[in-house]
Order: sequence, then structure tokens, then C-alpha cells
Amino acid sequence: MGPDNNWLVLLHPTSRAIAAVFGSRQGSGYLISRSLILTAAHVVDPDSEAMVIVPGINRTIRSRLVWSKYNDKVDVALLRLDEGSALESVDPLKIGRLGSLTVWPNVQIVGYPAAQRDHLGQLDVDQLSGTLKPAAGLLQGTFAVDLNHEAPTADQIAESPWSGLSGAPLFIDDLLIGVVRADQARWKNSRLILTPSSVLLDDPEFLDACTKGDYRPIVETVTPRRQKEADFARKYCEFVVSQHKELTIIGLSRPDAHDESWPLDTSYLSLELITETQDEEPTQVKPSSDAERKKQETLRRSQRAEYALAGRRRVLIRGEAGSGKTTLLQWLATRIAQNDVPDPLSEFSDCVPVFLRLRHLVQRETLPSPEEFLSIVAKPLAQYPGADGWVTNLLSQGRALLLVDGVDEVPESDRQRTRSWLTELISAFPESRYVITSRPSAVRDGWLTKAQFSELELLPMSRRDIFNFIEKWHNTAIELLDGPRNPDYLAQLEEWNSSLKNEILSKAGLAQLATTPLMCALICALNRDRKGYLPEGRMELYGAALEMLLVRRDRERGVLIPENLKFLRLEEQIQLLQRIAFWLTINGASEIGYESASKTISAILPAIPSVKGTADDVLTYLLERSGLLRQPTSDTIDFIHRTFQDYLAAMAAVEDDNFGALINHANEDQWADVFRMAVGHARPKERAVLLNGILDRAKGEAKNRSRLRLIAAASLEHATALDPSVRKKVQAAIKKLVPPRTNPAGRALAHTGALILDLLPGPEGLDEKTREAVVTAAITVASEQAIPLLARYAGSQSVTAMEASLITQSWDRFDVGEYWSQVISLLPPEDLHYVIRTEEQLNFLADHIEPHDVELHGDFSATQLALIPPKNLNSLTLRGNRISLRLDALAQYSKLDDLQIWDCSGEVDLGTIGNAPIKRLSLLGDVRISNLDAVGSMEGLKDLAIEPGSRSAIGWSENFVVPESLAYLTIPFDNLPTSIVRSIASCSDLYQITFNAESIPPSARSAWQELALLRRLEISNERVGELRNAPVLPQVDSLWLGSVTQADELYRVADVYPNLKNLTIYFGDFGDRPPLGQIGRLSGCSVSWRNSSERVEGSDQWGWFKEVIP
Repeated sequence: MGPDNNWLVLLHPTSRAIAAVFGSRQGSGYLISRSLILTAAHVVDPDSEAMVIVPGINRTIRSRLVWSKYNDKVDVALLRLDEGSALESVDPLKIGRLGSLTVWPNVQIVGYPAAQRDHLGQLDVDQLSGTLKPAAGLLQGTFAVDLNHEAPTADQIAESPWSGLSGAPLFIDDLLIGVVRADQARWKNSRLILTPSSVLLDDPEFLDACTKGDYRPIVETVTPRRQKEADFARKYCEFVVSQHKELTIIGLSRPDAHDESWPLDTSYLSLELITETQDEEPTQVKPSSDAERKKQETLRRSQRAEYALAGRRRVLIRGEAGSGKTTLLQWLATRIAQNDVPDPLSEFSDCVPVFLRLRHLVQRETLPSPEEFLSIVAKPLAQYPGADGWVTNLLSQGRALLLVDGVDEVPESDRQRTRSWLTELISAFPESRYVITSRPSAVRDGWLTKAQFSELELLPMSRRDIFNFIEKWHNTAIELLDGPRNPDYLAQLEEWNSSLKNEILSKAGLAQLATTPLMCALICALNRDRKGYLPEGRMELYGAALEMLLVRRDRERGVLIPENLKFLRLEEQIQLLQRIAFWLTINGASEIGYESASKTISAILPAIPSVKGTADDVLTYLLERSGLLRQPTSDTIDFIHRTFQDYLAAMAAVEDDNFGALINHANEDQWADVFRMAVGHARPKERAVLLNGILDRAKGEAKNRSRLRLIAAASLEHATALDPSVRKKVQAAIKKLVPPRTNPAGRALAHTGALILDLLPGPEGLDEKTREAVVTAAITVASEQAIPLLARYAGSQSVTAMEASLITQSWDRFDVGEYWSQVISLLPPEDLHYVIRTEEQLNFLADHIEPHDVELHGDFSATQLALIPPKNLNSLTLRGNRISLRLDALAQYSKLDDLQIWDCSGEVDLGTIGNAPIKRLSLLGDVRISNLDAVGSMEGLKDLAIEPGSRSAIGWSENFVVPESLAYLTIPFDNLPTSIVRSIASCSDLYQITFNAESIPPSARSAWQELALLRRLEISNERVGELRNAPVLPQVDSLWLGSVTQADELYRVADVYPNLKNLTIYFGDFGDRPPLGQIGRLSGCSVSWRNSSERVEGSDQWGWFKEVIP
């Protein structure tokens, strides 16, 4: 199968590109690039301007005719939007050329027919479908589409029933195939005549006009095979959604169902992840402006999943049991398969998800090849027409998103084979995307670093997350009610909802237990089941959950139990489930075959004489009634969650006195939680045996020492009664892990629970890295018991900026008032960066704090923005806001000199920004900005950075200019209005410019010779050969070049920049080493280069080389 089959996820038509054109008449059109619109020639008057409305720009703009042809075969025109009015980006549009006369059903046309106007006469888009008949009109060189719709009635429209649709694009899937020119009255106006796209592709003048408009058509020949493949792609995506659209919520079941499945779109809660990945590049390639430095610092902060994953092609996500790893992958799979990708993940929009559960794969003799994936993830479709070669083609195009779940469910002895399989896939298909999950202990740090994976970790839920989860759980509980809803019961649910939140606030232990989705769901279910009376500890919660799922569930649902199983009591059900759980543990498996499960039950049935049924009867009963087992395939069985498997396996091991196996395997990921829970199940003397045994192993095994000590420490949580000497021995072992030296070590230590807090030292006598790791451990525990330790660090005379940042970012994880008064208030106020995520935090800040630096993270209105006290505010960041904002409130902030707007999909109106004394303005990520021209009037602006994402909408006008006061300018666009380029020459204070050579080529830099203070340039896509047309810039001593071409003429760099002291080259067409001999006259110049995504022999750990010109 060739590489031309780009039919997978539809990027077009997109609402951002459907244009209404107003020329000699109203017509339709389509944006084929950032500035070019395709329409019908008879709509446009060649002697006057055409006005255009495009939803992606949200205003009427002028356009000019750059190409037009009208005859019997062609009726097409090409318009170019005025400079400054182009979209920031559009998804690449492909033009299709029909390869046969095959009839194509389900084609679509999008445009603005007059019949779609509302009662006020306002235009709106219509989407028509029909059947394309390429042979209809063959002799005239046109083709026809028979619509699946009747024409509008005659009294609605004066002219053609389809007036206004001329110029509309015709699409087969995401390929533009033709342009509407007319309808045929003889066919009762149900047939439209179109100009085929092939006519345009064969016209050199059209292609030349496209090239001048920075659009080079991507052409694909449409064959009958494509139709099969497109049909298959749609079928596959529908199947993915059907398989992953529901989320299991423990303790919630419909009265008529056997499971706890609820719609993912209403049940999903976006959690936070954090990364420690830092690209420690040479000093000269690190950000040189304050805005850039602040931008990089945010990479160390916690971010919601959709933001943390943005911009990453390969990710390893670590998370504890029940932390939501699998749910996150389900959410990604369904959103992408539905083509409903959140804005921050817009680069995933052309992907197709392939969800692989490693637990299903590891029992195979060989791990699957790409062509075997379909039989695993969508078995019913494996022989469907168009399936052959589909996955390989998907991967080779870089449009696959492989979601690989559960490295920790692979036996430890098999993980190297799994890693090799993954790295081979990545080597063969490097352009595809990969997201892999694992428990933290299953793979070492850097397990996939050489394959360029970022490592993220799911954080425990914050208090706000816990409350949101509780709210969602109770709302879902209301949805399951059948028939008329009893007001008394609804009031009771609301009371349980409220009382549980109060319990979380008042009981630190309960709050600590509720920090994962699994445990929070159990707590909600038990709170309802026990009418507000909750067990105290984790083991008690699991035990109560088992009783709820095994007994009360059927009782409450009125389920009839078969006569031969009526005497199967709770204890006997647990005995049976224990055997299955322990079988899975000792076999290093997450699934058991149906036949093996039946044999396991058969072996224990003689010990349960009250049961009269067969092993198959009992197994069927447990599958249908217990709520703990499920059947992912017809011949395999697993537990609904690994935690229940571990709990029951631990119970079996203790009952069988299987302490040797527990001790000998404790360091293995498959056994670690089993060991911890076995300590909980065991009696005091047995606990001593287990803990002494694991600590004795730690003494003799240097390789596993820290891991074994951590497991012993975490087990103390379950050891309610224990010989004091053993407890002291464990505590002594924990002290050997303290202090942690890295942030990951700090988080690992935090998983042992609040007991670690009393053992954490400092800050005196610790280096900065260790102090940071200790703070990380304390805020990860997120217990009120952490406050005294954090107060010690906050009040230290030597508190670092990173420690202060970690402490303030965690504000929403604690009681707002208590945490501020006892911890944050001790920090130096002028250096604090307040990250405000909740309304409670903002109100507290408004009443008690005069902040210098504030970040509003999430949806906040203009009214809420105005609540920030104005006295000292000098830095404000708006991040992830989906609400439209006017910034009138900024006028009150007389000291505000730094404003950053990050990933705000709600429109931000800059119309009044000139009233604020801002010196640094950054517009970053997927932002929507209106009235950008106001920036030009900011007389005191020193640093302007505009770096939008692929889904941004920034409305340049043709008159936009940059302020003359600038010292730093970052505008890495490949297309800029000429007014901006011209205005740069007036900025006499400019020190650094970051730009794209596509928009500012060497020949456009002549006026920069007069910029006497200019010292540094950062240039992307520089064609070094074109420097022959560049002015000499002797004042520049630092140069960064990205994606360099024509590097064989590197000597021209020395011609243009004769006083260069630092040169960095980030990827280019020069092989392993740029031709540095050509710039030998730059004596003393330090040169750094990187030209590989992986570490190369002789380079530093990130693949960088460095050399000084002698």
C-alpha cells in the first residue's frame, strides 16, 4: 500500500476555512492556505475588491483577485486576503485528482446558500451531501453531484434555489475535489455542476498563483481502493469509541446492568501531571529573554493532562495504582477517534488511536507486528475491506497514536523483551506518536530516555480535584435513578455529598486516602452505602468495598440467585476470588484463561460443601454477580482493578502462611502491593516475620536495598498492631532513605504516607537539589501534617526561588487560609508567583494579599480579574482561560510591567492594553486575540513575544506595527505583514530579534545596519546561501540558527557577522558536523551544534557538540 493514502482522520472541511465571498454577488469559498481563498469566477468582479468573511478570522476583510478563469470547463477564481489578515495557521489541505469514473457516494459540499439565511437575513453555513458522478458532463469537462436533499422551495429564493453556493468546495473525505459553479433546473435543482480540481492542477498559471501565495498543492489521486480504506477508517474509529466510551465507576451501577460503566465524556476528570524532563542545553542556546525563561520554568510545573501532553510525541506516564492512567488513555482514544480533540492537543487531530493493553499481549510467544494490531484491538474488523496494510500505512505516515497501557502488568522477566519491541516500533515508525503508562516502580527512571521519551507523573488529586470527583460521582448517582425521583432520596444524596466533603476537610487521614480516583470512588460508594459512616483505614475501606460489591449489590438490585448457589456466602465468595487472585500473582499475570479459572475454582469447591453447582456455574455467577471479575474476551478473565486482585492475593498468601514467597518477591512490581496488603491482613507476629524478612533482604541486596526499604516503610500504614522493636527497625531503615536527593525520589518517598514527614530534615545543611526534593515529598503527601515542615522551609533565610515556587503552586492542595498564614506568608513576598486555580484562592488573595506576581490558571471572568489587588502587581499570567475577556481592568495596575497570555481559547480583547504600563507582553500557545493593533501604541513596551500555536487566531491588520521602544522581539512566523517588517527598523533600542527567515529574508534586513544596539539574532529556516543578499551586521555577536539549509555556504555567516562570539546551529543539512573550516576567520567564536534527535557518540547527553574556533 503506497504512501498516498492519507484518508484517516478528517482535517477538512473545517469551520475555520469556510468563507462567504461578496463580489459581484454573494458566493462561497474555501481557505486553501493562510491567505488564499478558492471561489467561483462568476462571483468576483475583476475590477473591484471582494469582501470575505471567514469564521477563523471573525471579521469582514478585503481581498484581491490573483487568478481567475471562466469558460465552459472552468469557473474558478483565487483571492488573496489583505496583508495582515491571514490566519495564523491552517491544517494542510490536499487536493484530489479522480483516478477513475467510479461513482462516489457521501461526498459533501459546504458553503453559504442564501436559503440558509435566518429570519433576520443573516448568513449561515450549510452542509450538503450527495453522490459524485464523474462521467456526468464528461464531454464538457465538468462533473455533477446529485444531492441527497431537495432544493429549497421557490418562494424562499428569487434566483436559483442554491444561490450563494457558487464557489463552495466539494470534498471526498478530506480531499478537495471540485468547486461548485451552477445547478441544473432540468434536474429539479437537485444536481450541481462543478469544476473538477484536476482542471486547476493542470493549469500552470493557477499553480504559479498558489506558489506566490505560499501554497504548494498536496495532490492525491483518488482511487476506488481509497473508498474502501476511508470506509474502514470511519468504521474503525466508531469501533474505538464504542469500546472505550464508558468508564467504570466503582460502586455505581444501573439497576438493570451488571457493571459500573458510565459515559466517559460526563465522568472524566482531567488530572495533573508533572515532568522532570529538562533539556540542559549549552548556555548560549537557553532562552535569553525574561519571557522565555519564565516559559521554560512552567515546564516543571504541574499541568492538566491536555496541557502536559501538548507538544510531546513520545510520553511515558507513571502513576500509582488507581491514579487514572488507563482512564486517561481511554479519554485520549475516544476524543481523537471522534475528531473532538481539545485545543491544547490540536496536533493530535490528524492521528488515529491504537489502544494496546500489554496485559493482553505478554502471554503471546512473540509480541505483535503492526499488521497484527487490528486482530487485537478491533478483532471484528480485521478482515473488513480496506483493513489489509492499514495499520502499517498509518504508522509510516506518522498518523498513528499508539496508546500502550500497563508496563507494570508485564512480568519483570519479560520487560526487556517489551522494551525492545517498543524501541523497534519507534525506530521503524519514528514519526508516529506514543503514550505509554506504568506504575512508577515498574521501570527505572530513563527507561525510554534514549528513545526521546518525556517522562510525566500523575499527581495525587488536589483537594479541588477530590471535591470535583465527589460532585461528579453524586451527579452520576442521580442519573441512575429509575422512574420518578424521590425528593427525600435526592435530598439525602445531597446531604451525603456535602457531609463527605466536610469529612475530607476535617479528617487528614481520609483526605490522604481520597487522592486517587479509585479510592475516591470507593469512599463515595461506601459513604452512600453506609449512610455517612466510613471505615477509617485503607484496608478497612477495601474490606467494606468487597462486602458492598459481593453482597449488598445484588440485594439492593433484587437479583435472584440460582438455587444451587444460594448458600454461597460472602466468606466463600472471597475464598474463591482469593484463589484466582493468587494464581494471577504467582504466574505474573493480569489475566487468567477461562479454563484455568474454572480448574482453580474446581480445586477448592470440595472445601465448600454448601455449593451444589459446578465450577463453571460458580465462575459464571462470580462474573455476573460479584462486580469484581470481568471477561475482556470470551476466553480470558481479569479483575475490574488490579488493586482488588492484590488485596485478595495478599489475603490468600497470609492464610496459606506463604510468607517466604511474599518476602522473596516483594521487590517485584507484581508483588509489591501484595506484600504491603499482606502486612495489613497478617496478625502482629506474622507482620513481624514479613517486615523483618524484607529488611534482612535489604541488608544483603545492594541492588534492591532502597526499593525494599520503601516497601517496608509503606507497609507501616497497614500495620495497626506491631511489635515496637520491629516498628523501630522499619523507621531506622526509612531514615536511611532520608533525605531524598531528587524530585522523583521525593515523590516515591511520599507514597509511604504521612509517617515520612517527621523524618524529613532541613532545610539547614542540605544542598539546593536535596531541599527541593524534600519539599516535593512534603507537598506530594499533601497532608495538613506537612504544614510544619513546609513552614520550616518557607521561613528559612536561604529559601530558594524553586522551593518558593513549589510551595506556592501547591496552595490549592491545602486549606487555603491555614496554608497561607502558616506557610506562604513566611516566604519573601516580592519573589512569590501565586498560581490561582480556584475561586476560593482568588477571594482570599483579594482580601489578604498584595501580590507582585499572579497567574490565573483556568476560567476566570473579567470581573474576577479585577479582584487582584493593584498595589504591587507587576506580573500577570492568564493561562487556559476559555472565557472571553476584555482587559479594561489592567488600567488600575500602575506597576504592571509583565503580561503573559497562554493557551486562552476564549477571545482576549487587547483594545485597552495601551492604558497599562506593560513592558513585557507574551502571547503564547493556542490563543485567540482581538484588537492586536493596540500593541503598537504601547510606548513603554520593551519585550514583545508572539508565539501562537496551531489553533490560534491572532488578527493582524495591514497597518500593524511594533512599538519603537522594543529591546526584545520574538515573532517566529513564516508570514508577516510587510508593515511589521518595515517597523522593526524604527526600533533603535533593539537588542535581540527572534524570527523566521521565510517572512524576513536576508534581503529585507538592510535597515538593521542602523540598529546599533542589536547583539543577538535567533533565526529559523535560514537559507545560508541567501546571505549573499544580506547586509553586514558587525554589531551582532550572538547568532542562533534553526533548521538551516544550504549549510555548504557557511562562510557567508562570517561575511555577514564578522564579530560573532557565539554561534548555535540547531539541526540543518550538514550531516554530523557543519563545515566550520569555512568560518575560520571567526577566531574565538564558540560554536554549538545538534543535528540528531538522539545522543551521538562524542556529544553531550543531549546530543550537543561544542567547539571554539582557534
